[in-house]
Amino acid sequence: MGFRSKRYKKESEQVSKEPLGLAEAVEKAKSLKSVKFDQSIECVLHLGIDPKQADQMVRGSISLPYGIGKQ
Repeated sequence: MGFRSKRYKKESEQVSKEPLGLAEAVEKAKSLKSVKFDQSIECVLHLGIDPKQADQMVRGSISLPYGIGKQ
């Protein structure tokens, strides 16, 4: 096992292993912020659909609040 910092060990004690609701998870992530830069959160959703079937395709588009970064 690799090296774990004091900060990581302290914060890992505060996190439970049970799944949380979306609102609870966001609040927990905001409360554990201990670094000096803006952190990002990755969200994975299992929709339980078969993408091979045409009626179960997930399509759509969104506009990001700050664009995609290209000038």
